[in-house]
Amino acid sequence: MRRVDSADEFGAALTSARREARAAFGDDRVLLERYLDRPRHVEIQVFADSHGNVIHLHERDCSIQRRHQKIVEEAPAPGLDDDLRQRMGAAAVDCARTIDYVGAGTVEFLLDADGKFFFMEMNTRLQVEHPVTEMITGVDLVEWQLRVAAGEPLPSAQTEIGCDGHAFEARIYAEAPARDFMPAAGRIRYLALPDGEPGVRVDTGVREGDTIGTHYDPMIAKLIVHGSDRESALGRLRRALRQYRILGLDTNLGFLLDLVSLPAFAAAEVDTGFIGRHRDVLFATDAESQRLARVVAAAALLPALDDRGEAMQAQMPASPWDARDHWRLNLAGTQRVLLDTTDARHEILIRPLDDGWQFEHDGVLQRVAGRWLDATRLRVDVDARRIEVVVVRDGETLEIAVDGHAHRFEIPDFEHRDDELAGDAAHATAPMTGTVVALPVAVGDTVEPGDTLVVIEAMKMEHAVTARSAARVGDIRFAVGDPVDEGEILLRLEVD
Repeated sequence: MRRVDSADEFGAALTSARREARAAFGDDRVLLERYLDRPRHVEIQVFADSHGNVIHLHERDCSIQRRHQKIVEEAPAPGLDDDLRQRMGAAAVDCARTIDYVGAGTVEFLLDADGKFFFMEMNTRLQVEHPVTEMITGVDLVEWQLRVAAGEPLPSAQTEIGCDGHAFEARIYAEAPARDFMPAAGRIRYLALPDGEPGVRVDTGVREGDTIGTHYDPMIAKLIVHGSDRESALGRLRRALRQYRILGLDTNLGFLLDLVSLPAFAAAEVDTGFIGRHRDVLFATDAESQRLARVVAAAALLPALDDRGEAMQAQMPASPWDARDHWRLNLAGTQRVLLDTTDARHEILIRPLDDGWQFEHDGVLQRVAGRWLDATRLRVDVDARRIEVVVVRDGETLEIAVDGHAHRFEIPDFEHRDDELAGDAAHATAPMTGTVVALPVAVGDTVEPGDTLVVIEAMKMEHAVTARSAARVGDIRFAVGDPVDEGEILLRLEVD
């Protein structure tokens, strides 16, 4: 598929396509589709009963997508005038009436910048994003489904369907946005829902301690908010995302917060290519936030805070040998903390002060103080800034949630970790938990950079593990159909 900008280019492209079709299929008929530049995905909620009544319940904008799947929806769709709304609603109702449809359904359109809309498909069910319609109409769509299924007429006529305020829905997924939204799996070790602010709703079926597996869709929850207008609803969404905390596995919470905080999103400059167009900003490394996260993680490892409260501060050690504050005669003791991330090892030097500690990291000196509020919540003062974070430790893995983002660190094992990392560097490892669905290589095969070694499937997505350099396949550890865990060595490569 390619774009043409003139009649001559179109004629040449059509002739070429017909030639190729005739050679391949013996028929020169070609299917043409209109090219839409930066289209919006706008859908209409319809409802029909067995008595001939068909209505619509306004529209939803579902343009914010990744991997062609929606992640943020809103209702009503911003920027539509009354005439366009009426025409799209009438088209959706006509579609349902023409096929004698009964029940809840969604008629989906692509909308271009000139106000022209084009039918895409009809989903004959309630969809994931139906709560935003419920929020602006006050209608319980599930109740309506049951009533219609029981043979009752629709509870309301078209003229009785109002539109009150604005609503957003954000889909909370177990996935790693920075790794092309690869699905994640694991146990939820900490879960905190947003505060009970009016207009905030969470639809979910998971609890702290549950395991997110690889056999189903990776969606954990739906966060729905409502406000008197788009601006107030957006502010409520941002606050709720900052308060929503999940630790134990990768999620898209931080990505969603960054996305809905973009000025372009606030201005409703949305279309189906929004994430791709803003990729550089959405995936940019915030050095200051990363450094703050490392400082907070190091503070959580301070022995002086081990008792999770003020008791440690109030108790005097029975013996100077019991003190764990790095006291030294004449000179202050320095504690060295190492934290590993996926791409680097970080060193933080900590020196005690009369009212806290001095942290030295990346050439920056900061004054730090803190205390545990309970078993997982830590209050930290970094220079003049006070923040409250959640900390969860599982063995040598430390996770923290700060400013709406989660960070994971590994505490190095000096005896073994470096050797393991060096030994695994040339080998293919599983980037996610899943199932091996294809193994196009065999022992002894020679592979080149970019060649597919293994294909793993998880949560309706496939991911190809490719060779990074020329090598020879030395040992294959899994077969097609075998389950694998993230980080496991799939096969060993011999590099000359």
